[in-house]
Parts: sequence; structure tokens; C-alpha cells
Amino acid sequence: MQAHLAGDPRWEARRLALGREIGTATIHVSRNAYSSSLLPILPAHLAAEPEAEYVSHESVPVSTVDALLNDVAGSSQRVFLKLDTQGFERAVLEGSKVSMEKICGLQMELSLQPLYVGETLFSDMLRLLEESGYRLHLLHPGIHDPATGRTLQVDATFFAHMISTHSIDS
Repeated sequence: MQAHLAGDPRWEARRLALGREIGTATIHVSRNAYSSSLLPILPAHLAAEPEAEYVSHESVPVSTVDALLNDVAGSSQRVFLKLDTQGFERAVLEGSKVSMEKICGLQMELSLQPLYVGETLFSDMLRLLEESGYRLHLLHPGIHDPATGRTLQVDATFFAHMISTHSIDS
């Protein structure tokens, strides 16, 4: 990853996971790399994507968005947060409580059916984010089960709800 980003000064890679608290965790590394997660994978995921099989485990430092935000975003008052944490999104958001007032938009990959042990599914995350003042703006299909055609994950984009002083009729 570091070599990939070396030519672009706008990007910085850090070897860490995000979660609800600072510490260390074990990440399960998938053969396909992009299915790697802090959570154990479920058989439904492996049936749809055999390359998601875990092939190793590594210890990684864990930080929180609250601990990192000022460091990476400085005094910015508006931040767009992109999460791709393979089922660990809720824990990351729980580590973002202080930062949520700065986070005007979120994009995250959410499962429609359980793919990782303990993950928060799309419907529950939608409710939690709406209760926190975010509204769903965009869905993009993610992985699907090739045997059934069923969509298993979607990329969802949310923005903080802004009350407009202008109505559509004015």
C-alpha cells in the first residue's frame, strides 16, 4: 500500500485499524485482501466469494476516529468519512462520538445479510444513522451471490441532515 501511495502527496497510509477504543486487535487476512476483517467470516460469505477465505492473522494497533481526526483533518469543520471495515463499521462509529459533529458525510459498505460474526446489518445501521441526524443519499451494489444473484453488500452514502431555510415551493 505504501508503494502505491508514494507518488501522491495527498495520501498517507497508516498501518492500523479503527474501532471503538485504542488498543490492539487481531485482523483475519483474506486471500483476496479486501475481505480481511477484525471479525470472523461467515459461511455465506465464503459460499459467495471463496477467495474471502482467511489465510493468516496479524496483530494490528487500533485507534479511534476521535483520536485521529484532528491529526489528519486539522481544523477542518467538515469531514467526509469513508469506511470499508468489513462488518466493523458500528465499532468505528462508536469511536467517533466526539467527531460526529464534523462528519458531514459517510460512505460505508454494509451487509444486507450476515457475512461477518457480530456485524451490524444495513437496516440497523440505517436506523442508527438516521437517529444521529444522517440521511441515506445513495446506494451502490456491492458483492452478490453468483449462485442466487442476491445482493449481499451495498455501498451506502449518508449526509448529515441540513434543515433548509428554502422550501421546494419558493
